[in-house]
Amino acid sequence: DSRTPISNDASQRPVQESRARAREDRGAGEEVPVRRLRRQEGGRRARAREDGEENRRQAGGDEEGDAGEEGDGAGEEGDDGAKAAPSKVAAKGDSKWYGPNRKLYLPSGLLSTADIPSYLDGTLAGDYGFDPLGLGADGKINQYRVAEVIHARWAMLAIPGFVIPEALGLPGGVWTETGKVFLDGETGRPEFLEFVPLFAAIQIALMAGVEKFRSEGAGPAGFVPFKGKFDESAFNGLDPINPGGPLDFFNVAATPQDLAELKVKEIKNGRLAMIAALGCFLQAPVTHEGPAANWGKHVANPFVYNFVTIASGADRTPVL
Repeated sequence: DSRTPISNDASQRPVQESRARAREDRGAGEEVPVRRLRRQEGGRRARAREDGEENRRQAGGDEEGDAGEEGDGAGEEGDDGAKAAPSKVAAKGDSKWYGPNRKLYLPSGLLSTADIPSYLDGTLAGDYGFDPLGLGADGKINQYRVAEVIHARWAMLAIPGFVIPEALGLPGGVWTETGKVFLDGETGRPEFLEFVPLFAAIQIALMAGVEKFRSEGAGPAGFVPFKGKFDESAFNGLDPINPGGPLDFFNVAATPQDLAELKVKEIKNGRLAMIAALGCFLQAPVTHEGPAANWGKHVANPFVYNFVTIASGADRTPVL
């Protein structure tokens, strides 16, 4: 036969082309639902981002906003972050220290938010709903808070001042004898360091300046470690009782959440210090000793030297 035979490749080419067109047709038919699914998934993620942003705004966490605006993965992180934020930070709406779900001074079975005064609404740090005498009913609860914080800070300074000089055995270290020792010149220091009126005048002048700035909500220009120089405008708009700003040397309250948590820690420690200072005031006329001596005797023999034996005035032999 003079005709050129058709090669196997040539005979199979139409079949291969028809199969390729069939696969392309099927792929085109499948592409539409795939795109539809992708659009639906993108819509769900966009709604998740919007819901996450709304939850953060309601919880006071706008600082985290727009974290999931770019990319599908970032959208998922934004939704997860909105759920995890209240557990990490002291968001006042959902914190155990602030808001209606905060801890109260009695367990939940014995006390609820319906049993406490309406002015104790959980906006103040350390608000456990405790006001049995109704002192805050006159509408001055914020003024009372300022007074409490100031007294708490003084007490936290006073307790180390009571204990440390006495424990170190310094002349005049027992706080009930400090004034007498200085006035009698028995400290062993140079005479000008024992001139009480001079140091009293310096303290009064410094305190007058501090209280003036605090009451006016202002402050002078100056310099602080780690932050450098600042001017008067650095205090504009700051809380007079918790200003932060230039006075936050180590930047420990860098975020509102950190500040909210530190306020709780400060008032709790300050209340404990006020109770401790009251104990020092009551112990001094009874034992005629300082707190360091009282504590040392109690630790050395707790069954013999304690409140009961001191109040009764009788020695007590420990019996086990």
